Amino acid sequence: MENTENIVIKKFRKSCPSKTEKTRTRPYITAICGVCKKEFIISKAAFSKTKPCKSCQKRLRGKRNFLEKAKLKFGTKFDLTKAESEYVDYTTPVTIKCNKHNYEYKIKPVHFVGNAYPNAPHKGGCPKCASDASKKWLNKPISHYLAHLNSKFPDIKVSELPIDTSSNLNKIELICPIHGTFTKTLADLVKLHPETSCLCPKCSQELLAWNIRSARTDIPGTVYFVKFTKDNLYKCGVTYKDVNARLRGKLSQIETIWTVKLPTLEQAYTLETALFRKYSPYRTCYPDTSFGGYTEFLTINITKPDERFIEEILCQKESNSGELSASNVGDNPERSTNTN
Repeated sequence: MENTENIVIKKFRKSCPSKTEKTRTRPYITAICGVCKKEFIISKAAFSKTKPCKSCQKRLRGKRNFLEKAKLKFGTKFDLTKAESEYVDYTTPVTIKCNKHNYEYKIKPVHFVGNAYPNAPHKGGCPKCASDASKKWLNKPISHYLAHLNSKFPDIKVSELPIDTSSNLNKIELICPIHGTFTKTLADLVKLHPETSCLCPKCSQELLAWNIRSARTDIPGTVYFVKFTKDNLYKCGVTYKDVNARLRGKLSQIETIWTVKLPTLEQAYTLETALFRKYSPYRTCYPDTSFGGYTEFLTINITKPDERFIEEILCQKESNSGELSASNVGDNPERSTNTN
């Protein structure tokens, strides 16, 4: 604790010369603070030899609050001796010493006591303690990652065991039933979700390619119809994800009017094409940066297609594909006969 008793009275006047107190006639004192050794002006009634200047009082009060909060939060985990002598304010770094690792580091008092994460190096705790905690958290058993794999992607199998799990950035070799072997990090098994992404990179590429995606019959599809409230336009689209996941980042701008879930993506794209053909006079392209490039919109609100309409469209699609395949099969004998 600094010595606050050696405050020296330098001058004594009957009135204060400061501009803010011209109208005041009470006596004031020009004194020298025993802590910061700076002059300060104070009224004779408020003067005390045991009180330093206002700036030092504020600093001492802040240091006292800092030490109380630090001891309440960390106990005896850190040595605050140097921090107590170096303290200036909440934003000036001080030296903290970790008793466990005998390690000193600089940190702002506001970051040291102002957060509830004692193991995070950027939020108050010792960097070496944070490193130990992260290693302990990341060093999960292989059963932890296999549980995520089996629950999210049951078709994907592990190529070989055992696997080094000292870090979640280590690679694991997996087998896709369609495309064969590929590698992913252990972290991917935890963070990826089947509704928003595929674990196999080639499956992801196929889902992004429209000509392949529109013909897939192994995954379900959803036709959605939403309204952009700001522009008063409507959009009809297809997704293999959840609708909210497909339109993430734009949920505040849109209003979902209806959705139709179908067993396959091929059927979903067939229904979307039929709707666009039916309402072709109301189609328009509008630049939309959130979707990228020019986006196809409708200018009217259309009703949700009923089951009868959907069955007719799907049956027509099947009959057209059947006729096309039959015509292709019938061409070969004729050509062979003509050549003979």
